[in-house]
Amino acid sequence: METKANIKSINKFKEKLHSETIRSKCCSIAYRISRLNPIIRGWINHFRICDMKEWLRRLDSYLRKRIWICIWKQWKVPKHREWALVKLDMDRIKVHELAYSWKGIYACSLFISLIITNDILKKKGLFPLVDHYNLVHVL
Repeated sequence: METKANIKSINKFKEKLHSETIRSKCCSIAYRISRLNPIIRGWINHFRICDMKEWLRRLDSYLRKRIWICIWKQWKVPKHREWALVKLDMDRIKVHELAYSWKGIYACSLFISLIITNDILKKKGLFPLVDHYNLVHVL
């Protein structure tokens, strides 16, 4: 059951995730993930008796989108974006279109999500929220 306290706690957690994934912060993705993991583990361990799988799915997609945006922002100029996308084995014609696109960061993050998959982020060390919740959830 969703109470005011639960929603308040979720919003507070979302604000913490947001503050760690501010795209203007100049730090590597590995550093961001190392800062995010203790926050994620601590929050999920604290609320492991709650039934919140659906909320965690939403928060997980929000967090991943924020990380994709940080990655896109770090690549800065179209030439570097093009180089990085080619390195990730994307088709050269599509790479050029995406790298030199005038669409906003959020629109480009949809395409980046197809390239930088959840498995890649998992290899970088990011905890999927739902997976960690399944490990520690008390019935």
